[in-house]
Amino acid sequence: MLKKILLTINKLLKKIVEFFKTKTANLVVFIVLALIGLALFFVLNWFSDFKAISSIISQIKPLYFIALASFAPIVLTIACFRLQTILKGFGYKHIGFPDLLRISFQSSLISLIIPSFEISGETFKANKLKDKGISTPASYATVFFDYLIVFFTNILGSFVLLIYVLIKGITGISWPLIALFALMILVSIFLASRFLKRGWFSKFVSKLIPMEEKTIENLHLFDYGVSFFMKESRKYLILAIILSILGFYWEILQIELALWFLQIPHSFLITLVFYLGISYFNSVPVFGGIGFGESGAFLAGSALGIEEAYSLSLMLVLRIKQIVILIVGGLIFLREFLVKRKKTIPLPS
Repeated sequence: MLKKILLTINKLLKKIVEFFKTKTANLVVFIVLALIGLALFFVLNWFSDFKAISSIISQIKPLYFIALASFAPIVLTIACFRLQTILKGFGYKHIGFPDLLRISFQSSLISLIIPSFEISGETFKANKLKDKGISTPASYATVFFDYLIVFFTNILGSFVLLIYVLIKGITGISWPLIALFALMILVSIFLASRFLKRGWFSKFVSKLIPMEEKTIENLHLFDYGVSFFMKESRKYLILAIILSILGFYWEILQIELALWFLQIPHSFLITLVFYLGISYFNSVPVFGGIGFGESGAFLAGSALGIEEAYSLSLMLVLRIKQIVILIVGGLIFLREFLVKRKKTIPLPS
């Protein structure tokens, strides 16, 4: 009897795992998360009073709004220098900075609006680099290696900041959440150490997710590209890491500036708590973390004893960066569409 129950549970678990490997399941999860995020967004803003939030934001000086709008171009400029550095490590120096900036705006736009758990914006960037004459191994390795450098820099940087916050002491922080966050960091460090072994990543992913032969081939090429970069381009690797750290601190500085613009009394500790809360919750893969980022700001503000309206005003102000990406990225896509359409329309005889 027990054996039959265990076999039934095992079959059920296999079906659940197979379901969540499909694109349909990813879409279902995305829609559910999107609905939860929208609900959180409106509930939190209603709870904190829309009028109070509007009143706080309206006090920002016009010059400060220009500064807020510059957040996106600056962070993408840092990202482009990092991408250009990695490309140089692979021996590609012909791609100009303006091209990389346009590609970065487009890929950031895609990452914001397309429901995907497969880093779709990065895939788009890799294909764009291939169009610019970069080989398949180098293009995929460049983009995903860039992603990993940023990911692990943010994880390790956030861990250091978390330790600092714990030493200083903040009342009201959830210890189970802190333990979960620390566990995630340890797992990430373990994966990073395994990832450095050539071929491990492609074998791991191909076993985890059913893929076509061409996709598996691209993964192996990616592994080869990363291994080559680690061994042959150390100085470019170090420079890319330095640029990633610079981008990490710029993300923190954005919150510092936004708090100042909103005239919210703050200290370095308060800035860090908001950064940790917002960055953790805002990473949910759904329309730029809408609703979840607000939840992170709300919880961080509550732990600090800051009024909800001020915490949510901070998050809404930070979202100006995403609005800039949507506008600029959309205009670049529109321009490309019009140029292609003009080329395809036959000239009158």
